[in-house]
Amino acid sequence: MEYADGGSLKSVMAMGPASRSLAERIAADICDGLKAVHAAGWHNDLKPANVLRVGDRFQIGDLGIARVLDGKAYSRFPPAGSSYVAPERRLDDKVSREGDIYSFGIIFHELLTAKLPTEIREPNRPPRSELARGLTRRHRRVIASCLEWDTTKRPTAAALGSRLPAPSMSPQPTAVPSPAPSTAEATRNETASARTSSVRTYVGRPKGMRRFWVTGRSEEHTS
Repeated sequence: MEYADGGSLKSVMAMGPASRSLAERIAADICDGLKAVHAAGWHNDLKPANVLRVGDRFQIGDLGIARVLDGKAYSRFPPAGSSYVAPERRLDDKVSREGDIYSFGIIFHELLTAKLPTEIREPNRPPRSELARGLTRRHRRVIASCLEWDTTKRPTAAALGSRLPAPSMSPQPTAVPSPAPSTAEATRNETASARTSSVRTYVGRPKGMRRFWVTGRSEEHTS
């Protein structure tokens, strides 16, 4: 397993809606991961914090509660208070590959709009998800199919891959934005920069003598 040195998708999404090309690239990466996971079972906790950045790609991580059981299995874990959990898990605690597809639909919607779909419940009508404005027709169709309340109508990970728009091609691929450094990181960087620039050589001293300023004190050294 590769070391995920780029943080998670959650930190990228915190910066606002992604460009269409970037959102499509990330969605394709997640879909590829789901194909592999679903060949053995299902993930059971797909959310932005569990999609990890490795270089310019995103991979599904945190398989701690992934299940390798038949479709009638029930999770031993209570549904998290997460917006990415499928309704059948929230209501009946049932986990399945289709639940992962629902979670993918929520993530893709939020990637493109920086918003979560609105869950609509009306008397004598099946529940539905209302999508945000601004989505392309194709994006809307893909997301709506993932968010079907009837699990039999959701696409498989393999079928979903063929429905996704091909990531936009350009001479230079869209760079994945990096989160801004924390205050502590910025302070460490400034301190390191100050220390690096504190070494000065003075003309007029004996040959080989230099004065160094290190954290507020000076020392003379002979090289």
